[in-house]
Amino acid sequence: MSMTPNELLSRYIECHNEGVETSNFSPLVELFSHDAEIKFIIMQPRLYRGRDAIAAAFAEHPPTDQLRAHHITPVATGATTLYEWSQQPGVQAGSIHARIECDLIQRMVIHVWPEPPDTRPGRSMGPDGSSTPAWSSVPDFW
Repeated sequence: MSMTPNELLSRYIECHNEGVETSNFSPLVELFSHDAEIKFIIMQPRLYRGRDAIAAAFAEHPPTDQLRAHHITPVATGATTLYEWSQQPGVQAGSIHARIECDLIQRMVIHVWPEPPDTRPGRSMGPDGSSTPAWSSVPDFW
């Protein structure tokens, strides 16, 4: 069954949340191609290459909180979204960018922000004064 990039990113978030509850991240890992890459941008960036490495990353460092997507936006190569943690509703925690090829996630970058961004008027992330980040309008974020 073919999914749009938005649907695939939405499915990733569903599988993430199910994995937090069940400790089973296998359905999430199956959304990635065999040679996929996932990069977590935090204090010290972490890159995992290949489905096996991605599975090991989720097994060794399982997430402990569920994600809530703000708005999944299509881009030329996939989909992107801002997210928050369920334990901190209303506080933007980062962004997820997924590059989709052949109905699988080929590359994913997850930005984890140390503090919520300043989205007061005049200090927005978006180029148009909205809370939409500038990268959402860039077709090829990779």
